[in-house]
Amino acid sequence: MNSVVEKFEHVMMPIAGKISSNKYLLAMRDSFSMLLPFIIVGSFFGIIEWVVLDPWGTIMGPDGLGLGRTFTGLEQTSDAYKASSFVGTMQMLQGLCNNVVTVGFGVFSFLLVAAFAYRLGGIWGGDKFSTALTAIGAFIIVTPQQVVGKAGDKMARSASIISATKVSSRPSSSRRSPRGSS
Repeated sequence: MNSVVEKFEHVMMPIAGKISSNKYLLAMRDSFSMLLPFIIVGSFFGIIEWVVLDPWGTIMGPDGLGLGRTFTGLEQTSDAYKASSFVGTMQMLQGLCNNVVTVGFGVFSFLLVAAFAYRLGGIWGGDKFSTALTAIGAFIIVTPQQVVGKAGDKMARSASIISATKVSSRPSSSRRSPRGSS
């Protein structure tokens, strides 16, 4: 038995040594370990939202423990249950938990970029702060931005910029065409 373990160690230790000395993986490991509290908080509120507070989910729903029926005394497929204050309260609490999850993981992704760049800048011997600041700037540039209209319709910011550019770049009748003829 020891010979099998020794052979396994003999083969795997050089591979594990190369993987553990990879600078990018070291920076990623350190970044994730620094941001572990955000992962834990976001995941905790996600579990509360999706499992506990869902009126038709695992805890409250008819296919799970059925506590929604126990608390309200109403059949969960009825319109009275859907219109009850219990369901309204559960959905309101779900919305609050959803906000925590969304903000938690949004901040997590932002900070992960900064932490990864900061750590990688230190590994490569550069200025840590300027490396992190550059990475944050690049992250903001490449992340799609959205504008929410009055009716709740989402419109991509780039689409609104493109449409505004098309409107402003229409040739007027007094302007000459590039070929010189009007």
